[in-house]
Amino acid sequence: MKIETLHTFSSAISVFMETEIFKQSFGLRNFEEDKKDIENIFYGENQKIIGLNSVLHSNHIEIFSASKKYEEIKNDINIFPSGRDGIIIKDLKPESEKFALLLCVADCSAISFADKKGDFMGVVHAGHKGVATGMIQNLCDFFDKNTEEKNDVEIFIAPMLGKYFEFGRKLYEQNFSHILDSQGLSFEEYFCGVDDTKGFLDLRGMIEDIFIKRGFQSQKIIFDKRETNNPQNNLPSYRLYTLHHHLQEKLKNNEKLNLLEKELQSSPFCDNYVEQRRILVGVRN
Repeated sequence: MKIETLHTFSSAISVFMETEIFKQSFGLRNFEEDKKDIENIFYGENQKIIGLNSVLHSNHIEIFSASKKYEEIKNDINIFPSGRDGIIIKDLKPESEKFALLLCVADCSAISFADKKGDFMGVVHAGHKGVATGMIQNLCDFFDKNTEEKNDVEIFIAPMLGKYFEFGRKLYEQNFSHILDSQGLSFEEYFCGVDDTKGFLDLRGMIEDIFIKRGFQSQKIIFDKRETNNPQNNLPSYRLYTLHHHLQEKLKNNEKLNLLEKELQSSPFCDNYVEQRRILVGVRN
């Protein structure tokens, strides 16, 4: 049994475990609008699609067993409301029902993973609040309990804001110090201060180092290191969305800058913000 891990940004889908069937494009706005597009790509015989359309920014991962029946995943396409930040399907066998797990994000970390033996697979949203309350540790605890070797797990981390989560220093210390201390890490390694009160958090570096501290080899963690807040990457970003509309408001009543406003309105990333599109990350057996 082969587990395929995939991700898509905006209108293009790409797969790092290549299969011909996925080499196509579709426009992703949200799960409700794009159910048919998702179904056309992922649907197979007896396959159930499970998607998180919104997240709670927690450390809660919902774990299902492929050997059991669940009321909440009885349909062909199951879109979960807010209340969880990850889904894992375990106890997979060659004869198991087929699943596709999907997750949408804008700037936060989206992690997909699978056991090389094909026993489990999952997707999680790891925002700064989830990481601060132990999301990565919870994930590592699951891997420890369900694998013989840590490096039997392949981990993929999609594009994210990376090093540019803006934080107040006091809030950062309060939220993250105990998590980092428990792993022998220092918060100063991941915080770049702008002044005495605020700075930027390297969430991606923190996630990678926690995995490594828990015994995972860095080469087993596949990163797409594009930054979502870089407009040249044309990726969905809540931060860019906010900045774009802030600039539009500033320019609205300034006749001298009306040309710049028109350029903003027609810019390619204008169509690509969190309200219209998000990064889709998924895994299927």
